[in-house]
Amino acid sequence: MVQRLPTGRRTRQVILALAVVVVLFLISLSTLVKAYTDELWFREVHFTTVFWTVLRSEFVLGVGMGFLFFVFCLGNLLIVARLTPVYHLAVEPNDPLNRYRTAALPYVSWIAAGGSAFLALLFGLSAAPLWSKLVLALHSVPFHQADPIFKRDISFYVFRLPFYQVLYNWAFAALIVVTLVVAVAHYATGGIRPQSAAERVTPQVKAHLSVLIGLIAVLKAWGYRLGEYNLLYSTRGKVTGASYTDIHAELPALRLLVVISVIGAVLFLINIRFKGWALPIVGAGLWLLTSVLAAGVFPFVMQRFIVVPSQLQKETKYINYNIAATRKAYGINIPPQPYTDTGDITSEVVNNNAAVLNAIRLWDPDTLEGAFQTLQEIRPYYSFVDVNPDRYMINGALQQVMVSARELNTSNLPGRNWQNQHLIYTHGYSLDVSPANTKTPEGQPDFLVQDIPPTSTADTLKITQPEVYFGENVQQGSYILVNSKQQELDYSTPNGDVYSNYQGSGGVPISSFFRRMLFAWRYKDINILISGLVTSKTRIVYYSQVQERLQKAAPFINWDTDPYPVVVNGRIEWVADGYTVTDMYPYSEQVDFTDRTTRDNSLGQTTSIGSQENYIRNSVKATVDAYNGSIHFYIWDPSDPLIQSWSKSFPGMFRPGSAMPPGVAAHLRYPEDMFSVQTFLYQTYHVTNPRTFFSQGDMWQIPANPNGAGGVPNGHLSEIQPYYVLETLPGQTTPTYQLILPMNASGKQNMTALIAAQSSSSVGGQGLIDLSFPPGALEDGVGQVHARINANSAVSQARTLLGQQGSQVTFGNLLVIPLANSLLYAEPMFVGAQANTVPLLEDVIIATANQVAFSPDLETSLQQIVTGTTPPQGPPTTGGGGGPTPTPSPGASPSAGASPPPAGGGTVAQQELSLLQQYEAAQGRGDFAAAGQALTQLAQLLQSAATGPGSGGAGASGTATPSVAPSGSASPRASPTPTK
Repeated sequence: MVQRLPTGRRTRQVILALAVVVVLFLISLSTLVKAYTDELWFREVHFTTVFWTVLRSEFVLGVGMGFLFFVFCLGNLLIVARLTPVYHLAVEPNDPLNRYRTAALPYVSWIAAGGSAFLALLFGLSAAPLWSKLVLALHSVPFHQADPIFKRDISFYVFRLPFYQVLYNWAFAALIVVTLVVAVAHYATGGIRPQSAAERVTPQVKAHLSVLIGLIAVLKAWGYRLGEYNLLYSTRGKVTGASYTDIHAELPALRLLVVISVIGAVLFLINIRFKGWALPIVGAGLWLLTSVLAAGVFPFVMQRFIVVPSQLQKETKYINYNIAATRKAYGINIPPQPYTDTGDITSEVVNNNAAVLNAIRLWDPDTLEGAFQTLQEIRPYYSFVDVNPDRYMINGALQQVMVSARELNTSNLPGRNWQNQHLIYTHGYSLDVSPANTKTPEGQPDFLVQDIPPTSTADTLKITQPEVYFGENVQQGSYILVNSKQQELDYSTPNGDVYSNYQGSGGVPISSFFRRMLFAWRYKDINILISGLVTSKTRIVYYSQVQERLQKAAPFINWDTDPYPVVVNGRIEWVADGYTVTDMYPYSEQVDFTDRTTRDNSLGQTTSIGSQENYIRNSVKATVDAYNGSIHFYIWDPSDPLIQSWSKSFPGMFRPGSAMPPGVAAHLRYPEDMFSVQTFLYQTYHVTNPRTFFSQGDMWQIPANPNGAGGVPNGHLSEIQPYYVLETLPGQTTPTYQLILPMNASGKQNMTALIAAQSSSSVGGQGLIDLSFPPGALEDGVGQVHARINANSAVSQARTLLGQQGSQVTFGNLLVIPLANSLLYAEPMFVGAQANTVPLLEDVIIATANQVAFSPDLETSLQQIVTGTTPPQGPPTTGGGGGPTPTPSPGASPSAGASPPPAGGGTVAQQELSLLQQYEAAQGRGDFAAAGQALTQLAQLLQSAATGPGSGGAGASGTATPSVAPSGSASPRASPTPTK
């Protein structure tokens, strides 16, 4: 007689079952809705091949692996059902499991199928995310370079070995789980009875388990074989890679374990014919003994007692392998170029480097960001979150500028309601551009592009499409609706707000009720469905944050933390650097990329690069249109095998680098993230001699930031950050855009090298340059120069005066500028009132190996360095003005003892005044060469007056000679001292 469940209990069970069904339905529905709306997005950006290739690869791995597991697990469970010893139920009627066995017997097939399906789902889901390894394995390309141990092409390690490891790990885990499930099933069905006084394991069950354990042993043998290749990533020795111990102890042990594992598998199969478990126990014991002694004790003993006492001699060859592989993998295999600093900055040097000097960056991004925010945000719902260096042709000359987009700040919207957030305030507006080397008379940035609507003083910076719908400051996961019945706010004026409707091609049309319903479900926002402002022409814009958009379109590329805006043909384009990376380059040293690429800015950007990698190439440049959101990918390093493989995997996705519009290519730069990783490695791997490398006798280090700005003590952010400059390096004839970082000797303050990275508009044209100082040269590092600047009495006095009444004096980036065979150090000094966040550029400090000079403008400071004089200056004033122009010492009336007028006519004072006027005119029109020439003539005239006939100097003519600060430090604030 069948017992009926109580009505209440049965009702609760039905409700619970329905709840589970509903939850599973909602989960699957949300997944399907997201997948479909993502496919619509890929259609928008014309990269559906990415969506379907990724989906197909995930399906092949997830469903394929899940199906294999299901078949294998179900097959074994059906074998268990067939081997159920029914006769034992009568032999041992008191077994507590008998009742459950009897109840479950009619449902064995369903239980086996259900359990197998559940486990298969878990294994399938775990395999699906590894689709990229399958794709690379199927589209591998050769590196045409072999590893030094096994002589296999690097492509085997980068493309196929990772997929083999995935297969091995998955198969090993599957076999272990199935074996455990089978053992439990045999116990549940009575095939295994530990409490039985007679036969505890039936022969059939023994055979079944022996086969499964034998398969595990065979699979383990394959794992040991793969482990041989993994020795090339060993960290046992001095460096990463197979060391002496790995080759002479670990490798033989792994090969022996391969044999032992196969023998163990054979013993398990043979044991089917024998009673007991003696043979498998012997095999397991042999395997355990070999693992402990051959793979554990023996390598330890060899490393400790043979290698460590003479590690250099034992590992020299392997250190060589590591040095060569690391330099190759990171692109730092560069020859050093000798560079000598003579310390002389002459008028000839100034004239020959006029373009470089005219482009010296005085405004650093962190300082300028505050000025942009205060002066140009216009409305609280706009923000400048990141200032980027760039260069443009301005009035026929290449000039370095600082650029920042005015983006929408949704956290400061007036009246945070659905209509404001998604329909009215949809975009930022324009960008601001200021020269990197000039200021207004008040000491503020001198804008080339500013205000709303944007005004521009340069034709190359005219903006005709100022709306910024796609940018850096967009909240990830957000959306906006454009081209609806509600007009969007463009900008506000004193006469009222200006509105417009979106006319671009960005966004997905939601022209049907069905699509509106889908997006309402995706964003859990019913307003999308019910709002009367949404029309058949409305588009929904999502994935509009630049990095998020690029990562979605190309998930296999790692993107730089800092995309930057450029103005091309009146439009704003975002440019981003993409990297191909791997952690499987043999013998290459691994680096924590996350640590080295962390930026200290208001965006809190993070890189998508994995934490530990050992190979990197800047293989891709990408652009995102700020108005339409259109994406273009360009292959920038066609020699990289990884991008070749991805290009084969996604045909038509990447354009050749030569197809990039020249207007965009002109603004490409060497990526800072990759440079940070490369220079971190180069601290050690500039050394190619294994003996020197081992002793670490020539280690370098990145200097600490002398201003102590940002970061964690001794961390990446506490170091001086690389900076972009327009520079003419040795061997170059014209200025190029360089990313520069000085290097110190390890544990010292002296600078030992300058590492430069050349930006190029040509495909594959970027590269590193190592300007190394002669061994033993005591070249001042940035910390020493900054200390000299702080110790300068004139600078100290100026800081004290400027820092009064609540003002705060800070220094900007200290830049090292190589000029011919002389180094020039430049450091701006800013003044800011506590109640005013606008930093004012007060003075420009210039230093050489033996001089320090400063004045309110770069030209005057350079004059002081060139002439060795200190022009008279008035007292310091907060805000600095436009930079006073040096005036000649007042000349006395001619006397009997005065030197005669020069042949040019006029008194000495008149000619000085004429030269000064020429200097001012050249300075005003930005003609650095003419200004330098006028300064040189003025210096010669002053020198002639000082040494002319009479009383032996200028004093005879009553002309005051500009004083020179002691110890070679010019004092621009000092008053002229008459010659006695």
